[in-house]
Amino acid sequence: MKTTSLFFSAAILVSTFIFSGCAKEGAMGPTGPAGPNGLNGATGQAGQSGASGQTGQTGATGQTGPTGNANVILCILGPQNFNSANTYGTFILPNNITPNMIDSSLVLVYHQNCGGNWYLSPGLGCGSAYNTRVYTSSGVKPVTLTLEIENQDGSSYSGFGEAFSNIKVIIAPASNYKGSRLSKTFFNDYHATCKYFNLKE
Repeated sequence: MKTTSLFFSAAILVSTFIFSGCAKEGAMGPTGPAGPNGLNGATGQAGQSGASGQTGQTGATGQTGPTGNANVILCILGPQNFNSANTYGTFILPNNITPNMIDSSLVLVYHQNCGGNWYLSPGLGCGSAYNTRVYTSSGVKPVTLTLEIENQDGSSYSGFGEAFSNIKVIIAPASNYKGSRLSKTFFNDYHATCKYFNLKE
């Protein structure tokens, strides 16, 4: 009986320790402040370059531009008044125009009259009221050009007078005109002539 009492007493003591160790935990405390940021890590190595893309397709060929006119010369001589006492005007051409150029080139002289219309000289003018003639100096420099006015029949001018608002000369070397089958009728049209030689009017 004594042994049994000791064993029972020991069991009660162990149970007391077990219940004491399993006591309920208290409430969670407040969150503490954030800690300082850590140091930045070392920079990583650069990655390898990507493969080159494929070459794009070649674009369509553009249209051919107009033929240049570097050799064709357009001279503006200015206005000129004519009457029975003053039947001609003489003009000095630019120094880059030589007698040889005049002899070997197509020379077209136009005068403007009657409200801005252009007429080819030599030839009949506005309303066929007069005729014009053209002369150029030969073998001397500077080259001069003379424009003369006369009656329709070629006699000395006896009209009331004509006021040309502008006179222009186009000089086209043979290389720019060779092989052309254009007639004089075509060159009567000043605007068509400028377009043919790609000249700015």
